[in-house]
Amino acid sequence: MSLRTRLLLGYSYLVLLILLTAGGAGVAVFQLSNGIGDVVRNNFHSVSAASDMVGALSQQNNATLQFLTHPESRDLSQQTLSEAQAEFDIAFNEAEGNVTVPGEAARIEEIRQAYKAYEASRDILLSAQPDDPFDAYDRHISQNSRVVRGHIFDLLDLNQEAIVKADERARSTATQNGIGLGIVVTLALISLIALSRALQQHILLRLAEFKDISEAIAAGEVNRRYKESDDDELGILAQNLNTGIDAQKQLRTQAQGRLSQQRQLLLGALSQRKEGVALLGIDGLLAASTLEGEAVRALEAHRDWILKGGRELMRAYESGDPPPTHRIEFSPECTLIFELLVAQKSRPVGWLVREDLASKPPIV
Repeated sequence: MSLRTRLLLGYSYLVLLILLTAGGAGVAVFQLSNGIGDVVRNNFHSVSAASDMVGALSQQNNATLQFLTHPESRDLSQQTLSEAQAEFDIAFNEAEGNVTVPGEAARIEEIRQAYKAYEASRDILLSAQPDDPFDAYDRHISQNSRVVRGHIFDLLDLNQEAIVKADERARSTATQNGIGLGIVVTLALISLIALSRALQQHILLRLAEFKDISEAIAAGEVNRRYKESDDDELGILAQNLNTGIDAQKQLRTQAQGRLSQQRQLLLGALSQRKEGVALLGIDGLLAASTLEGEAVRALEAHRDWILKGGRELMRAYESGDPPPTHRIEFSPECTLIFELLVAQKSRPVGWLVREDLASKPPIV
C-alpha cells in the first residue's frame, strides 16, 4: 500500500471519528433539550391548569358562603360565583386538552364527575335557603369541595411525578451519551497515537535515514546504500537512488580504467625519449613522469613555479609564437627545462618538463 493511501485512510478515519463525536454530541444535546422541553412545557400547562382550578373552586366556595350568609348582596355573590365557574371551566378544559401523562385522563374524568356532584349539591343548597347556612355549607359544600380538591391534587402529584421521572430519564440519557462520547473520544485518541507511531516509523525515521545516507555518500562513502524495505513511494525512491549510485560507481570505475590506460600510454610514449620527462597540467598537477633520482627531487622543489612564473609566461604567450621555455638549475648535475605545451597553436594545455642532458655528467 502506498504512503499516500495510508495517510489518506488514516486521516480520513480520524476525521470520521471527529465528525461522529461532534455530530453525536449535537444530536444528543438536541434530543435531550427537546425531550426535557416537551415534558416541562406539557406538565407545566397541566400544573398551571390544576392550580387555576383550585383557585376557582375556592372562589366558588367563598361566593356560595357569602350568598348564604349575606342575603342583601346575593346579586354580587351570584356574579362572583358565575365568574369563578367560568374560570374553573377554562382551567378544566385546558387540563383536559393537555393530557400527556399515562393516567392523566382518568384523573381528569374523576375531577369532572366530582365537580358535577359539587355543582348539583351547591345548586340544591342555594335554592333551599337553609336556616343554618354554616351547618348546611359544611354538610353540602365542604365535603364535595374536599373531594374535588383531592382529585385536583392527585392531578398535580401525577404531573410532578412525571417531571421527576423526566428529569431522571434526562440524567440517564445524558450519562449514556457522555459514556458513548467518551468511548469515541478515547478511540480517537488511541487512533491518533497509533497513526503518529506509524507516521514516525514508516515516514519520519526513514526520511532521517535517507538524510544520513545521503550525507555519507556526499562525504565519499560510495558503498552506502538506501534500504529498500517497503513497496511504497520511499521504497521505490530508494530503489531508483541505489540504481543511480550503482550506475555512477560503474561509470567511475570505467573512467578510472580509461585514465589508467591513458596514463600507461603516456608513460610508454614518454619512455621513448632519451632524457627523463614529466607532463604537468597548467595547475601544476602531475599527469605522468619518467624522471628519476635527483630530477624527481628537483621537480618537487620547483613545481610551484608553474603557479607563479609559469602563469606569467602563459599570459605573455600569443597565438602563433613558439612555445616559451624556462630553465631551472637545481644542481650542477641537474637542470630542468619547463616547456609550455600548446594545442592547436593557440591554447596552452600544460607543461613538459625534461632534463637537460648537457648538464648531466658523462657516463664513464
